[in-house]
Order: sequence, then C-alpha cells, then structure tokens
Amino acid sequence: MIDFKKIKGVLWDMDGVLADTNELHNQAMVSALASHQIDFPREVYLKTVGTNIRNILTVTLGEPPNEDFVQKIVTAQGTSFCKLIKGQLHPLPGILELLAYFQEHGTAQAIASSSADFVIQAVLDEIGVREYFGVIVSGSQLSPKPSPEIFLHTASTLKIPAVNCVVIEDSPHGIQGANAAKMQSIAITTSYKRDAFGEADMVVDDFAELFDVLYSPVREQSLNKS
Repeated sequence: MIDFKKIKGVLWDMDGVLADTNELHNQAMVSALASHQIDFPREVYLKTVGTNIRNILTVTLGEPPNEDFVQKIVTAQGTSFCKLIKGQLHPLPGILELLAYFQEHGTAQAIASSSADFVIQAVLDEIGVREYFGVIVSGSQLSPKPSPEIFLHTASTLKIPAVNCVVIEDSPHGIQGANAAKMQSIAITTSYKRDAFGEADMVVDDFAELFDVLYSPVREQSLNKS
C-alpha cells in the first residue's frame, strides 16, 4: 500500500516516464555502436531498458567494457539522442498536472535517471519541466538499476528518509531498485506490460489514474497493491 500522507519526496525516472524516449534511445545506441562495427540486437535493448550504458555494453559485449570505451559510447549515443529529440518530445499525458500537484503540496521532486547528465538536461528542456526538480541525479556513473544506489543517493541529496520517498518507474529494474532502497514504487506501463510489475506497490496504465486518486473527492491516501 502507498500512504501518500507519508510521502515527502517523489523520485522520477525520466525515460519512458516523463516522455516517450525509449525508441529514440534505441536508435541512438544502434548508431553509436554501428560506428564500432557492433550490432545492438533489439532483444538486448528490451533486456536492458532502464539501466545505464555501462550495463548495456556489458550485456551487448558479453563482458565488462573498458572505461574509455564506455565514455566514448556515452558521448556518441547521447549526442545522437539529443539531436533526435529536437521537436519530437512531449510530456506524457498527465505529467504536467502531477508535477504541479506535488509542487503545490510541498512535495520535493527529483530526477533519478540512468541517462547521462547532459541527456537529462536536454530532455527536461525539450519538454519544459526543469523548474519542477530541485535535484537531478544521473546514474551513468553509479551501479545500474536494479541496484538501489541511485535512489538512495537521490534521497540523501534531498535529505529525505527513504521510507518517505516514492519512486515512479517504467521498468522492472527500476521497481526492483526502489524496493531494495525500501521506498514505495509506482510503475507505469509505457515500456512493459502490467504483469511485469508484480513487485510494484501500484501499477498504472496512464498517469490520469494516479492523478484521479490524488484529487479524488474522498482524498484516498492509500492504495491497495495493484
């Protein structure tokens, strides 16, 4: 159950949560790896959604890559992605209303994304939501989800106990990381089907469902696990 009365911080994943970016990330990775004569099979893309580029390369290559190669791909993939998003991104339905709701109610909001920092900044600017986030954390140099490291680091930066945070994610890796951090978790089914999120405290198909609960006349404060 999620007791929204206890929630002091909302930790947002970015890709597939604030905007539909996943396919553009895939295209950018295909392009970045092709320049090194490396294929990026779609099954690898699907298996690694929500994790950072270091982990994606480990799965793709079958072994951990050296740091120099990781940074080359981070730069190449991110540069390609930032070009692809120009004029192509919009906030997912319900996002602006939710961001405004939490801001109005004094709930701290942060980004906890596996993407590189310059990529996060580009997406936030493209969809016009930067103003809502007091803290922005990139997991590109941290242990990949499902490690809880990015969530614990973000909560620490916000100075909010983990038990008072809720994580909003679109991947099982992210939900598993939130659970490992002892945080509440909300999954949205933009990247995976509902049955992939058995470990989430709440599952929604769109953010209107969550917004309706927060603004319901009876002010439901807790939700049964979906």
